[in-house]
Amino acid sequence: MQLYNIFYIDDTYGEPLCYQCTTDNPKKWLKEHNKQRIADGNNADKLEYFDIKNVCLLTYNKKGE
Repeated sequence: MQLYNIFYIDDTYGEPLCYQCTTDNPKKWLKEHNKQRIADGNNADKLEYFDIKNVCLLTYNKKGE
């Protein structure tokens, strides 16, 4: 499974990237994210407002160990 870290890009104030979440589906996450934004009275975000990075996940703990 491919995972992605999503960071908000603040072009207005030049703040550092702001972590939003880790997901396997950035487009589905954005749809859910925008539902909440609109419910809160804000405009919808676009995917280009975010820096999306691939995650390299390494797991070592196995169940029962």
